[in-house]
Formats: sequence, structure tokens, C-alpha cells
Amino acid sequence: MKMKQTISLDEVKELKSKVLQNILDNNPARVKQLCYSVGKLFSKTNDLGKTYINNLFILPVTLMIEADFKNRKQFLNLFPMNLKSEYVKQIYHSGI
Repeated sequence: MKMKQTISLDEVKELKSKVLQNILDNNPARVKQLCYSVGKLFSKTNDLGKTYINNLFILPVTLMIEADFKNRKQFLNLFPMNLKSEYVKQIYHSGI
């Protein structure tokens, strides 16, 4: 059985900061590239890494995206399917 890759807390925070900055700069190409990288990490990491990505990346990034009603759909569509699935789980779990 393969060992799952570990991801550091700082790595997730750095990726989140880069994505948030590129959202503010309205740079969808870079946001897509960064989200794709996070999606790859999410599929390869262990449960702790997935928790980091869920709580420290998906939640704050989607909160910012949702606050920008005009561009919300554009940026949410840049999420790879596995991150979008986690986002949907968070919404259903919250009961919104």
C-alpha cells in the first residue's frame, strides 16, 4: 500500500494566500493553475492534509469568492472537481 503524501500547514496557507491575491487581482488563469495544484495535493495527501486543505484553503477561498457576487461563478468554475465536491460538502454540512 502506498503511503499518502503529507502536506504542511504552511504550504496550505501559502497556496491560500496566493489564490486570494490572484482573485483580488482578477487573474483567473493563475487562480485555475493554483487550484489545480491544490486539487492534486488533495488527492494525494493523507487525512490530516485533507483537513488542512478543507479548513485553511477551501473555506476561506470560497468565502471570498461568494462575497464577490459578480465574479462568483467564474471563480468557482476554476476549482477542480475534487475541490468543488469538498466545497459542496461544506455547504450541505453547514445547512445553508
